[in-house]
Amino acid sequence: MPGLVRVESRPQALADQPPSGAHRFGRRDGWVARYRATGRRGILTVQSRVDVFAKRRGATEDLSASRSQSRGTTRPARLGDEGFVTVRRLPGYPRALLRVTVAWRERNATSSLAISGFTGEIDAGDATALARRLARRLKQE
Repeated sequence: MPGLVRVESRPQALADQPPSGAHRFGRRDGWVARYRATGRRGILTVQSRVDVFAKRRGATEDLSASRSQSRGTTRPARLGDEGFVTVRRLPGYPRALLRVTVAWRERNATSSLAISGFTGEIDAGDATALARRLARRLKQE
């Protein structure tokens, strides 16, 4: 991604998993990538995740669990078979910091892309645009 440097790209480890665990809903495998900004305004960090499940139902249940555990303002997103976007203000910083997460399901896999940045410099549209690019790339692989 332009203006971002990949700092990590690897199979998910136990520490990357939600409390429900690495084998939740028949999960088989997953990948995580993290990026940081290189002197640009707007996005500060990006985290991208993909989880693959044995069956579509597992991915559906995983996305539903993610939606119910989301903190912040959540609305539907037109991405994959189903998806949502959450915007959350993070307290405790000198400037208002936002975390915007887009999560979606495509067949038997779930993906999410989370960006952080300062209020007024990022929004749900920024995260959704990056998520669409990621979704197209995942379809090609």
